[in-house]
Amino acid sequence: MVYRRVDLITQDLVIDSKQLNGSVRPILKASSPPLQSPTQMAQTGIVRRILILVAATLTGLPISRSYAQDDVQQPNAIQQQSAVQQQPQPTPPVTVAQKWQFFTEETVAPYILLASAANAGITQVLKTDPQYGVGTLALAKRFGASMGDNISQNFFADFVMASAFHEDTRYVRRGPSRGFWSRFGYAVSRAFVTRTDSGQPTVNWSNFVGCGLQAGLSNAYYPPPSRTLSITLINWADSIAATGFGNLFPEFLLDFKHWLKRHHL
Repeated sequence: MVYRRVDLITQDLVIDSKQLNGSVRPILKASSPPLQSPTQMAQTGIVRRILILVAATLTGLPISRSYAQDDVQQPNAIQQQSAVQQQPQPTPPVTVAQKWQFFTEETVAPYILLASAANAGITQVLKTDPQYGVGTLALAKRFGASMGDNISQNFFADFVMASAFHEDTRYVRRGPSRGFWSRFGYAVSRAFVTRTDSGQPTVNWSNFVGCGLQAGLSNAYYPPPSRTLSITLINWADSIAATGFGNLFPEFLLDFKHWLKRHHL
């Protein structure tokens, strides 16, 4: 999901009196807010954007649809001289019924409630879209909107479009046989590249079109100030990016668990 920044600046009005033609005319003077330096403004904008991206990523965690298959271990120098590196076995094709099952499993997963609640809290603090205002009722509306975004994106991207384009949107974990940055880049890139049902790499049309349909549908329940074309396009772009960053969780979650186990935590 995408959240556009909206800053509301309140001004203190001061009334002066000035004698003019024998009458008193009130003059309104607006006191300006304290100015920030360019560096402070840039830092504030970066922090806000990071928090917004975190909120968006929480709506795109593909934990339940991830297919945790590691690549084979890298051979050492002797093995490289004597044998060709073994490739991982291809996964079986996914049927339409299985894609529906993936959608239902990830939609009812407990994490979706936590992710939607965290998303609602972050957008409430930052006062970003959807602009429901402030207070408990606004927070509840943000939670409902986040749930709607989650479910509709899962439905359109992982079932409808995945079936229409014959794509397998499950995330295949690269695993600890590769370096950190290689795995990081691979995880994020899966927002743009996926596999066909036969296992061949292809453009992730399911994610592109599915996120677009989700962004369009959100205008049915977002408040009027958050239904503009620009906000819808930003919502669409952030949803695509959030899918990629969300892949970091299934990619590194097992490593984190192993680290905790090694340190007896």
